[in-house]
Amino acid sequence: MISDQITKVARETGSLHDTSFFTLTFTDDSTVTEKDVNWSDVSEELDVDMGGVRKTVYVCKFPVKHIRIDHADLVAEVDVPDGCQVYQAFRSRTTLSSDGQSADTIVGRAVGIVENGVVTEERYIDVLGAQVLGFKK
Repeated sequence: MISDQITKVARETGSLHDTSFFTLTFTDDSTVTEKDVNWSDVSEELDVDMGGVRKTVYVCKFPVKHIRIDHADLVAEVDVPDGCQVYQAFRSRTTLSSDGQSADTIVGRAVGIVENGVVTEERYIDVLGAQVLGFKK
């Protein structure tokens, strides 16, 4: 099973992973979730084209057939076509205070499909707008 090849990690309860996490279903129907796997353990860096703009994403290095992202009360799901790769990422906002301090806040998550170096689909969970947005070529 593909899921058996991946290092598992222990998460403390009450962490972000209780309310915001990915679930991967591999082509052999085994699964892993962010509750027990770091994305960095299953991904590799890839430069892609997204609407004519170069972007760096971290694609899963294992064959995935489905990904689900839960964040707050919102869900984004994508079926991954054969021969394509999938990425996911947090979206954050940095707030600067008058005393020069900064604070990062997670405002959403994205999941996307890459085919031959081009992003062909992306779903974005927008927490501020309480909606799931996206595009598909």
